[in-house]
Amino acid sequence: GLSEHDIEYVLKKIEEYNGDKVLFVGGGTLEGYKDSADTMSIVYALNYLTNSVGTKGGILFNPEPPIKEFKVSDENSTLNIIDSSYANDSKEWKEEILSWESGEKDLLILRGSNIIHGSSYDFSKALDSIKLKVCFSTIFDDTAAASDLILPENNSMEDWGMDVPEPLMGYQTLLFQQPVVKSPTPKDGINVYDSKSFYDILISFSDPLLGIKNYKDLIEKFSTELFSKTNLKKEGSVIASNENQFLEGILSRGGWWNVNSKLNDPGNTPKSNLVNTINNNSTTNLGDKEFYLIPFLSNSLLDGRTAASPWAQGVPDPITTIAWDTWAEMNPNTAETLDLELGDLIELTTSNGKITLPVFPHPAVHPKVIGVPIGLGHKFSGRYAEGRGVNVLKICDPNLDSNTFSWAQNIA
Repeated sequence: GLSEHDIEYVLKKIEEYNGDKVLFVGGGTLEGYKDSADTMSIVYALNYLTNSVGTKGGILFNPEPPIKEFKVSDENSTLNIIDSSYANDSKEWKEEILSWESGEKDLLILRGSNIIHGSSYDFSKALDSIKLKVCFSTIFDDTAAASDLILPENNSMEDWGMDVPEPLMGYQTLLFQQPVVKSPTPKDGINVYDSKSFYDILISFSDPLLGIKNYKDLIEKFSTELFSKTNLKKEGSVIASNENQFLEGILSRGGWWNVNSKLNDPGNTPKSNLVNTINNNSTTNLGDKEFYLIPFLSNSLLDGRTAASPWAQGVPDPITTIAWDTWAEMNPNTAETLDLELGDLIELTTSNGKITLPVFPHPAVHPKVIGVPIGLGHKFSGRYAEGRGVNVLKICDPNLDSNTFSWAQNIA
């Protein structure tokens, strides 16, 4: 943890801003480990204590979307418009996996997530217990290989789309996209491949009374509803004389937004129960060759979703300049103590397994921490990703912290 001197130094730096807004940002690695709930409570509390919430230059809360509910036709039920993304936490994932293993699920539809590669869990038993596993994917990755039915999906340049950006900018925003390329066809007129839109497939199985043929039709109907709600009031970035011109306007701009839609009273936000009391200040006493293992996202490969692309593999890491491989970042003083130099191979061993990878001494790394990028170690995913590097997630302890449901402490 931080020493008393370090805390005093930070407080003095905050005072030097003389009323200017100071943002304290959490998330990412900070909230993925033991005691993360207490840590994030401190981060949020500091923003309130410095008056950086709900004021210009600080954190602004977003207004409600222009359309909260949408009916495709009078005969159908209402569709709720989600105004913010939501990710299931580790506890919910664990409960879901247990339901798979128990045989409760007959059908599993997977899309946009390589869960086998991107988790420390062993999904073998869970997936084997499901009767039919359907995977929508653009890449034959590890999860697709374990599925019963693989349905090739259009990529984003071939598909229609609508989304709410996360995070928002403090005002109403809706994003729209349209196809910009067509599937290549050879001279004989036969498609090179037969991928389809994920949403079109779902709509094709829906009730015919829904009144829409495909995802494009749904977006057009939503655009008509947005036009009727905002155009007469001259609200938003697109003002048009009719529905067709309105749709053309939002598609050409890539979206619709209303900079005048702000939260009516951004300062009126609840401040009670924001800070949790930290009851656990204990640390683990580590031996000379024991370290905290910190996996982190690769700058170009992210969590491995771009590993099948050679351009992503070939982009050098901005700090280490390493490409096409996995490495272990270690404090230079620690490396010197262990008689290790740049490129020396080390074996990281945890309670869940071991991996071998080269060392990169890095002065920004804590002396008792080893950092390893996520993104490689694929068994499948094409010739540019298969068998390249190692997957550090597979040696992480899958057990969860009982209070935060984040990863428990990983020690290598």
